[in-house]
Amino acid sequence: YQRRVHGTESYRCAFCVHLSFSLFTKRIACLVCSMKTCALVLLALVASSAITGVVSKPLPSMKAFRGFKTSPYQNDQFNFLTARFFDGIPHSYDAPDSYWRSAAYLPVDKHEGSLHSQVAIQDRTCTKYGLNIYDGATWEIALALEGEFQLADAYENEVLFTSSTGKDQTVGGVKNIRAVSSDFKYGANQIPGNALSSVLLPGNATNPDVDSSTTMPGGFFFRMISSSYQLQDPFLGRYARSFIYNPEADPAASGPSWNTHGAIIWNDWKPITGENVWAAIIGPIQHLMLKSKGAIPMFNSVKTAPDAIKLALSVLPALAALQTPHGALYHAPQGAKLWPEDEKEGQSVSNENNFSAFGALKMLQFVLRNNTVGGVDGELQSYKDTVDRLVDGLLGWFKVGGLSNVLPSGNRVMYQGGHIGFDGTIDLAPIDDSENGGFAVDCQTWGAAALGVDVIDNTLGTPGTAYRMWQETKARAGYYVDEAKTMLGGVGFTNHGDHDIWSAEWTFGAILMTRTLADQYAKLGNMAYANDLRADAASMSKAVSQLTSKGGMRTPEGGYLYSNKEFFIPWGWYAHAVPSTCATAWAIMNEYEFNPFVLGGGLYSM
Repeated sequence: YQRRVHGTESYRCAFCVHLSFSLFTKRIACLVCSMKTCALVLLALVASSAITGVVSKPLPSMKAFRGFKTSPYQNDQFNFLTARFFDGIPHSYDAPDSYWRSAAYLPVDKHEGSLHSQVAIQDRTCTKYGLNIYDGATWEIALALEGEFQLADAYENEVLFTSSTGKDQTVGGVKNIRAVSSDFKYGANQIPGNALSSVLLPGNATNPDVDSSTTMPGGFFFRMISSSYQLQDPFLGRYARSFIYNPEADPAASGPSWNTHGAIIWNDWKPITGENVWAAIIGPIQHLMLKSKGAIPMFNSVKTAPDAIKLALSVLPALAALQTPHGALYHAPQGAKLWPEDEKEGQSVSNENNFSAFGALKMLQFVLRNNTVGGVDGELQSYKDTVDRLVDGLLGWFKVGGLSNVLPSGNRVMYQGGHIGFDGTIDLAPIDDSENGGFAVDCQTWGAAALGVDVIDNTLGTPGTAYRMWQETKARAGYYVDEAKTMLGGVGFTNHGDHDIWSAEWTFGAILMTRTLADQYAKLGNMAYANDLRADAASMSKAVSQLTSKGGMRTPEGGYLYSNKEFFIPWGWYAHAVPSTCATAWAIMNEYEFNPFVLGGGLYSM
């Protein structure tokens, strides 16, 4: 099957199902099995391959499979990521206790409030023990690109499929990592988590909190998980007065009523849309795609679907309940206890979440359309209809609440989000010059990677809108490695008037944006835009990959720093200058020029 990727023709082998080929005059040779055939015979074979379970559409570029031919163990980034997997889960950061005692954190202006506050303790313990499930998804993809699948298989089977990190109190763990209690109310109809439609757990798994059943309500995973419920803070040990349950003294006190002695416990129970579409859809399906070399098995029911597809289907009841009247998805159910506090948290929307969901649902939609054989049963057909409705709704939302009005600079950018009332009232955060959350870099970078030039320029805006969106992003959040601010190193998180904040993860998102837009503008013949974007991508790639001792973000151990300094990100978490799983995973995706928002990592959406 022919496809142009990165300026070369790419084909699928009908014999070994490898995804990429070289074109030698009139003959095609598979890079893996060396089988040669004429183009007509190959295309005929591919046309018939749909009945064997091969996704009959081209996917990644040839670069995406270098890891199958060279040893990844010589790669410092690969070794860093494998080292982050212990106690049953990958971990988001490499944060040794010495970091909290260093000049990067300990000075009073480097952290929020007192060191013994619950906020500060939770920040340290989440960083030390926790996994943001989005980070876990990027970890899966990066290891798969390097040809390593066993660790992700273990994580999926033991944690995601069971929706648990353990129940035995003598061992530890969090018995249920999904928001499926009545404390959580989903969407405009405020559906309790335990009233969502039941879903089949993948891998014939059971959850220890639902009577050993292989089904449970289809609620969201919590955004962060831990292999331990009781934790030890680097400073205070196992107890802190701020964790004592005392609602009379503090009406806003959170935590279990049994905690009258202040045991430090895992206390992050926030089910977020963005993390869920990454953890349950993007990561597992991309992992399956790479592991199977494109040969995702055919199926005609939920029971016969691959486990990665079952996992994706398991969050559809929550996604469907959170769809707004305008097609956007709410950020979280009511009861998530977002921080900073939001009285209308159940009506909040995040466009970063919506761009991620669009990419995730498009790849799930592609598999459901192309890998279901014969007549599907009623349950699977209902899921297919739900996915179609969600995808159409999101595209409709981007036309309404995607691009901002024209800014004083003459450019337009993507809104970060805001609120959509249950009655349909839209209240979006204005794009201003503050660091308080009106402008989000990832809404620009991920929006461009998920939607592409055609949608942004021709459906949402006018020709050149996507290019100018990047120019505005640089002006607001660009980080430069020289005092004259001529050498672009990457980006920060939001408006940074001093251009002093640098995030490796968000910079790799910016590199993906500029590369994607450059290739697409080049195809349209706009080489001025393409060359300018490619120059920025090259500048950022060079700067961010330098060792920290040389002014870059790569540590000697291979991990990439999440941020160059402490910074409170206005959407609810702290950026620390420690090696990060997601930043390092993005470094590997960047090396392979892999777009995680597209099934198989290619240039264009399916």
